[in-house]
Amino acid sequence: MAEPFINLIEAVDRKVRVTSNGIEIVTTLYVEPATAAPIVVCALLGSVDSKATPPTRRLPAHDHEYPFCYCASASVTPIDRRSVSSSPSMLGGSFDVPTTFDNVIAALKKKIIFDGPTIFDPKENKKAMCGSHIEAIYRPLPTIYNEEDKPAKDWEHPSYAFDYIDPQFFPASRTFPANGMPGRKNSFCLLGSLGSPVEAPDSGDTSLLVTETWQEITIRRVMCPTVPWDTIRKLQNRINENAWTPANMKLAGLPNNTFPKGTLRFDSAEVIKRTMPTHLDAAGAQVFVDDIPATADIIWWDILYKFSWRTTWDKWSKYGTFFWQGPEYIPWNCDWYIGTSGWLNTLYPGWYDMVFEKQSGIVGLFIAQTRRKYLSAEDTELNLVVPAGKHPFDLLFLLDSK
Repeated sequence: MAEPFINLIEAVDRKVRVTSNGIEIVTTLYVEPATAAPIVVCALLGSVDSKATPPTRRLPAHDHEYPFCYCASASVTPIDRRSVSSSPSMLGGSFDVPTTFDNVIAALKKKIIFDGPTIFDPKENKKAMCGSHIEAIYRPLPTIYNEEDKPAKDWEHPSYAFDYIDPQFFPASRTFPANGMPGRKNSFCLLGSLGSPVEAPDSGDTSLLVTETWQEITIRRVMCPTVPWDTIRKLQNRINENAWTPANMKLAGLPNNTFPKGTLRFDSAEVIKRTMPTHLDAAGAQVFVDDIPATADIIWWDILYKFSWRTTWDKWSKYGTFFWQGPEYIPWNCDWYIGTSGWLNTLYPGWYDMVFEKQSGIVGLFIAQTRRKYLSAEDTELNLVVPAGKHPFDLLFLLDSK
């Protein structure tokens, strides 16, 4: 089998476009022969290997002056810089013989191989060689990946980088009715002259509207060898029962780089399949078709994780306790309660830890089976294999998660 050969790789042009909206770098390479262009494109765009243990990535090429800019796309234009024309003949027709539609179809099925004019030097009977211009476009890849325990830069570690990518925050809110007078439905209270609540006249069919806000967070992963479907389905709609400090992640402004307990909910995962070229076949050998370098297809996945971070800052209480928690971030299992009024059982309106209970057992012996609105991501019944010192949410960002 023939081996790939590249006679020449030259950088013939480079443009750096920087605006307040971002950066784009366009580098034009000249590669010779033209049939070597697919191999160069594969090297520019990177690849993944899902068969390796653990799975690995070969990251896209990054720019030397702007190392946070990675090759996002590449286009190939065959060109012979020493000849006016390098076009291969496909139809081979003439004006004397009419061309049928079948002739056109057959012509389009032929291999398109740019290898230069048949004769470059008639005296020496040498064949000219056609090359290709490859236009590689580099763009920033915003990341909050942090690798303080390693001496090299993030982009030099393909097995770990490219996970906490392009975080986006979107404000969200909901407005819900909450009655004004504790213990009374559909009532509305005004602030009285003495500073105490007074039930408004004729307010039996009105209620107070309360608005709650939070942040929806999306974190994107790219070039994933597989999709951790089992981890996703187990953690979906779960919250962090304990505080979560994401591994290798640094989010500016987040206190202690930690999401407080009960405030982060994993909502969903949006998975997109990508089909990309590789110059290696399934056995790891170079791909050739009729001794000409070619490519095979590989599959990788881009995943968009969606979280909801409850950023309401207030006091909250557990029923039966005398003291209020906080003020602090309100956990997701707390809901607004209008409260009740009574001589020995007065609950002020506010945030309370809510549960759902179902009593079971024999008469005289009731056992309360407590259920929460949002279950814990740390629940041992999920049977997740969590590395020491890690949180279950970290499994969403590991290459070898199932």
